[in-house]
This record gives sequence, structure tokens and C-alpha cells, in this order.
Amino acid sequence: MDKDKILTMAREKYNNGTKLQEKVLLYNLFGLDAKYDTENRTCKVSCPVTELMLNSFGRVHGGVFSYISDTVMGLLNSHFKEGSFVTLELKTSFLKGIGEGELIAIASYVKEGSQVNFVECEIYNQDHDKLCVTTGTFMAFKHKKS
Repeated sequence: MDKDKILTMAREKYNNGTKLQEKVLLYNLFGLDAKYDTENRTCKVSCPVTELMLNSFGRVHGGVFSYISDTVMGLLNSHFKEGSFVTLELKTSFLKGIGEGELIAIASYVKEGSQVNFVECEIYNQDHDKLCVTTGTFMAFKHKKS
């Protein structure tokens, strides 16, 4: 893995980012791209599998699946809800490994509330094989003024 290439890529994407999530290092390094479906109230993120995501077995690391799932579910809340939400709990079930190709993550509400939301994210490959399922509980967060 070329350190200079990774740092250059992160700088370029950070400098071109216009939204807060686009300024997050892993969002950029993984090449995440979010799209929203207003009718179905979903968020879909896709990205290529890169060397940076792989574990020592040449498969996408479970933590990468969890990060992408948490991010997509957070983007869902940010897009469709007022205010900020924080993750209270995540559970990921890993179903199939992948070492190359594309990851497609789709998050949707299982149960929406004014203060707490229960969300599900499924991650597929380009052949629509289900790779993992994550559920998460998110709570409305009020920022304290210093």
C-alpha cells in the first residue's frame, strides 16, 4: 500500500468536499458516494473494494462493514430527520466475505420516532449477494453550548 498515494487521495477529496461527512477521512478514503430515495426513505452508498479495506486474509475487514453500515444509517438520519443523532447500539451479522468488486449499502428505517430510531443496513456486492446486515439504534442529540 503506497502511503503517499493514500495521503494525496485523502487531501484531494477533503479539499473538494462540501458536506460535513465528505470531510471525514474514512468517508473519503473508501470513496463513499451517497444517494437518497425520498419516496422509500432510504440511503444508498456504494464504493469499490480497495486494498485499504482488506484484512490479512484478503477479505473486507468486519470493522469496515460496520463503519460503512453506521455511516449509511447516520446519513439516513441526517437527511430525513431534524437535528443530530448519535449511535446508541450496533449489531452486525457477517454473511459472506468479499475481496474485490463493489460494496452497495442500503439503509432504511425499521421504526422511526421523534427521539429514537431503529435502522437496518444491508450490504451487497455488485452481484446482489448479501454480505452483511446491521441494525442500529440512534438517539436525537442536543449539542451543548460551551
